[in-house]
Amino acid sequence: LNKLEQINIAEIDINSIPDIDEVKISRKQNINERITEFLIDYENPYFFKSNGKIIKIEFSNNNRTAEECISSVISDLYQ
Repeated sequence: LNKLEQINIAEIDINSIPDIDEVKISRKQNINERITEFLIDYENPYFFKSNGKIIKIEFSNNNRTAEECISSVISDLYQ
């Protein structure tokens, strides 16, 4: 994950990352299973595209879970 996080946004091929509208996360699995499935399906949790633009997600050490951070980003996009 650290290696994936360090990738420069200029190095990303927009066609190689998922559109945020296409990201599906099962609610039937526990959190560890969801994270594992997400990493297998999308390979790099730090990059998405939305409306034809690349988005890089960064996490800080603020005691929030990755799920909380991703949910917050998604909520902000669709307000």
